[in-house]
Amino acid sequence: MNLSTKSKVAATRSSSLTRELIDSDDVFPFRIVVDQDLTIVDVGSSLRRMNAQIGPGVSLPEMFSLVRPPIGFTFQELSEFTNKLVFLQMLDRPVQLRGQFVRTGAQLAFVGSPWLQSMDELKENNLRVHDIAPHDATLENLRLRADQSHEMNDLKSVLNNLRAESREKDRLSVAEESLAHDLNSAGDLLVRMTQWGELLEVRAPSSVQLPMESEELVGKSISELIPECAQPWQSIVYELTHGQQVVPLAFGLGAGASFEARIAFTLNSDLLLLARDVTEQKRLQDQLQHQASHDPLTDLPNRSVFEQGVVDAIKDGGEASILFIDLDDFKSINDHQGHQAGDRLLIQVARDLDEAVRDTDLAARLGGDEFGVLLPTMASVQQAEIVASRILRHLQRPSDGPDGSREFSIQASIGVATSDTSPTAETLFRDADIAMYRAKESDERNIVVFEKQMYVDLCERLVVRDELAAGLKRSEIVNHYQPVVRISDGSIYAMEALARWEHPTRGLLTPYHFIEIAEASGSIVELGRQVLFKACHDAKQFCESAGYDVSVNVNVSAIQVQRDDFGDLVRAALEDSGLRPDLLTLEITESVLFADFENATRVFAALQDLGVSVALDDFGAGHSSLKYLKQFPVDILKLDRSLISDTGVSTLPLLNAVIDMGRALDLTIVAEGIETPAHNDLLKTLGCDLAQGYFYSRPAPVQSLLAWCGQQKDRVSQPDSDA
Repeated sequence: MNLSTKSKVAATRSSSLTRELIDSDDVFPFRIVVDQDLTIVDVGSSLRRMNAQIGPGVSLPEMFSLVRPPIGFTFQELSEFTNKLVFLQMLDRPVQLRGQFVRTGAQLAFVGSPWLQSMDELKENNLRVHDIAPHDATLENLRLRADQSHEMNDLKSVLNNLRAESREKDRLSVAEESLAHDLNSAGDLLVRMTQWGELLEVRAPSSVQLPMESEELVGKSISELIPECAQPWQSIVYELTHGQQVVPLAFGLGAGASFEARIAFTLNSDLLLLARDVTEQKRLQDQLQHQASHDPLTDLPNRSVFEQGVVDAIKDGGEASILFIDLDDFKSINDHQGHQAGDRLLIQVARDLDEAVRDTDLAARLGGDEFGVLLPTMASVQQAEIVASRILRHLQRPSDGPDGSREFSIQASIGVATSDTSPTAETLFRDADIAMYRAKESDERNIVVFEKQMYVDLCERLVVRDELAAGLKRSEIVNHYQPVVRISDGSIYAMEALARWEHPTRGLLTPYHFIEIAEASGSIVELGRQVLFKACHDAKQFCESAGYDVSVNVNVSAIQVQRDDFGDLVRAALEDSGLRPDLLTLEITESVLFADFENATRVFAALQDLGVSVALDDFGAGHSSLKYLKQFPVDILKLDRSLISDTGVSTLPLLNAVIDMGRALDLTIVAEGIETPAHNDLLKTLGCDLAQGYFYSRPAPVQSLLAWCGQQKDRVSQPDSDA
């Protein structure tokens, strides 16, 4: 079945269902169905009982005139006015039908009900209350107008009249029961007054708090009963005198009570107001609205409120700044202290933000450990930075935890964007986010203001990210190797695998151009796998070609080590290449240990049991800690190049101490960054056995390294700054 056929079938089913519903007397007892020349083909039972002359074969214009809308009384014009309010006036009696025309195939159907003004009119037209649907506006009008002719003055009498009218039934119809309930309860407040607002009658149960007794209110103005109304009384009277049958309104009364009411004319032109107390309903609605717009943990506005606030702040040329705030090391708090501690931290941050910003500013929780602050009417970078600095001070200030001490030391990264450089809501969000991540990456700045070059850099990074992903699939990553030599004779001890990218247009790229992007995008996993497998194969080939054993060093990242399959990956690389485990050394930096010390200890201890060695790289830079040497399974200590390049009076004793310490811990010491004969001579004097650097060899393909090994051991390379 093609799409067109399906649509026709669906339309046929829909039309059939509509006609079946309209043909139901239970649903539309006053229906009128006409064909294209407006001849009546079907009439509802209640309408026929009301007027026996209305029946099939009679022309609709012979029985009715079209009061509303002001269009021609033709099938074509009525077809164009379907599903809109229509009034039909009976020509032989003062009764109007109120409803709408709907299409039912090739015919039109009017569905509605008589628009009656009193209970007497109901009886005069041979109708009963349950002929009118309980939800119909006609029935609501009758309930309001039942005040006159003794119906509202004597509620029980009205109810008895209704029961007498339906004695033939065992019980009242659903509509009569609903009307009886309304008449008996009369809502929570009933007020009758003149058109000028003079109170004639006030009825209210004891639960409704009136400003004075009901009897005392008679003769006073409606404004003394209801001081504040959402709609002026003059406006209400105007609507009622210009065709509106019932006017809804809302007002407050007493200590925070809320009411919804309907007001209409009585037969003697007084006004009748029936109201019900919706205080609890309004409270629940307000509560639901608050829950939909606020974060349940911190009670700050949520992202949707924040985004709309930014849109409103800058529309029509308005100015604003926004701050994106990300908590540093929040994950470690969740992991080590539990999620309850993390929740307490987020609540504390929300409180600090609320205190740090102006009443006109908007602080929100955007999700996770990210928060946002909107500074409307503030496009000055300097002012926005002042607010950001104040927020940082509030986050870092001492506060009491459950035990009375400072529970958290909060550090955060804040990105700032202003409407001067980011004129739309979309660019404000994007640029504040870019600046925030720059702040997270920086070791020196907690607050970064967006600059346009940052977006350019981001676009370039995205290009590199995509090209790198494609390059990994095309095997564009190759290994170059730099030898680790024995200082005593210059012979090779090991070789370190260093990734290079053979870019199709930019040439051979060092890790400086892509390694951070690989780690940020997750490509480091596949890149590291390729480097590891190639290094094991090349080391196996090197040993066979050279005729002696040389181990290979492979750098691994924290992301790789945290994966559950890392140990299996190393074993697979060894099996695939046939390389002995004792000829493989895995180099890690202290960032691997920072990420998850316990997991890293377990993983590398298992690999050491297999025979693989572990080297701690860049020791002496950053946050070097002796506890890692004591607790972590390290075999080799590689000294950071900063210890070698600056060998002044203050640094030399430190270098000597580190070498002595490594020797005392039975660790193999490798000095990195050897670029001059003076460096080489100094290490020989200090008793360091192994070294690595451009003084000995630049990184090169494995075949070039084999050729280097065959040359004289004292041959050196000139220093090169492009490491």
